[in-house]
Amino acid sequence: MSYESGMPMHLAGTAMTWGTVWLLTPMIPVAVLMTLSTSNPGMIDAAGTHWEECRTKLEEYKNDLTTLKKQFDADDENWTADDKLYFDHAVEAYVDELDKLHTTIKTVEDLAKLVAKIFFGLCIFVLAVGGAVLAIALATIAQLPIPIVGELAYSLAQTAALMIMETSLPAFTGVQTALLGFGAIATAVAGGAWGADLITLGSPEPNFKDVTISMPSGPLK
Repeated sequence: MSYESGMPMHLAGTAMTWGTVWLLTPMIPVAVLMTLSTSNPGMIDAAGTHWEECRTKLEEYKNDLTTLKKQFDADDENWTADDKLYFDHAVEAYVDELDKLHTTIKTVEDLAKLVAKIFFGLCIFVLAVGGAVLAIALATIAQLPIPIVGELAYSLAQTAALMIMETSLPAFTGVQTALLGFGAIATAVAGGAWGADLITLGSPEPNFKDVTISMPSGPLK
């Protein structure tokens, strides 16, 4: 079962729940939460995959840069002594920045995929709850016209709906709390980490403070 099926399952479960609230009134707050928590885990997982592809490209770029540096380092005649030292220092500092960016991208990728899993689990839960309350409602409706039995069936249905509500509400609250936590982490990674100089690549003042680049004293061979 793919994450793409998550949203249709959620919508189906929500529709079934709303279809029973006229009879099972305790399900009204559950139906509201189902509606508010509608999500598309397939798109969220796809976003995680895009971040993964970005991380892979960054790794390839770093490997290419390292390979190019080794090719130049292999022949000492390409550089004067000071020029080679400055160049190596600059490349190493740049690679360090790439490593920081790689870590950040990996964090965002993992968060996106984890959120997709949580939402997909919620979609399955919503579908299960919707199917359960619909089955209860249909069974109750069939017995309502029967004297005494109908009243008993209605009372039992209300009790069952109340139990489902009490079980469901903490699940939605738990998911919302977890997502708020993930949102805070993502914000810290995307904004706070950059501001705290954990990442400087692409900022107006790259973290190459200890690097001095001088023109070669003579032409490169």
